[in-house]
Amino acid sequence: MNSCATTVHFVEAASGEQFFVKWFFKDQLEIDDKGLEQVTRRTRQFMVYRAEDHPRIEEHRKELSYTEDIGDFCIFLGQGEPFCVRASMHPGLRYNLLTLVLMTSPTDVAISFTLSYTIKGVYH
Repeated sequence: MNSCATTVHFVEAASGEQFFVKWFFKDQLEIDDKGLEQVTRRTRQFMVYRAEDHPRIEEHRKELSYTEDIGDFCIFLGQGEPFCVRASMHPGLRYNLLTLVLMTSPTDVAISFTLSYTIKGVYH
């Protein structure tokens, strides 16, 4: 993952549980059907950490523990603010899921696509 770019996202559920997500990706130059060049972001890996209070760590600091199980949660990442919801409270969502919502055009909010990854086995 040393050759990948990385973004980090802090996500807090309404219940107060907190997650830290690292997104590793590579940008690739591609040529579309019309011969136009475009840069495409290719996800290589996600790493998810659960943020928890720890008795030996000073106040206002969290301990991050790598996890492949976020339980009943579904995390959404994209160009906007990341958020996290309980899957059991929203029909159609699966638990332990990280969903990536990307805009295909920065000017058209209606055009988007979704890629979903179970937290376990998010290597590509």
